[in-house]
Amino acid sequence: MALISSAMLRQRLEALRGRYAHQRRIAHQQAVEACMVQLDEVEAYAEEQEAALLHDRSQLATIDRKP
Repeated sequence: MALISSAMLRQRLEALRGRYAHQRRIAHQQAVEACMVQLDEVEAYAEEQEAALLHDRSQLATIDRKP
């Protein structure tokens, strides 16, 4: 399975949402919108984890520098 970036996934979801909105398939549109909300949550979580990791690394670097 190939991995795609969240930006590419977001672009595909936007295209699907537009297509389903045009076809008035409300259930499908709502499902796509739910996926987009979940993607936002995953991206926010990843950013939090990245910030925590950078913080931990800086703390470890500080500990390593102490005599």
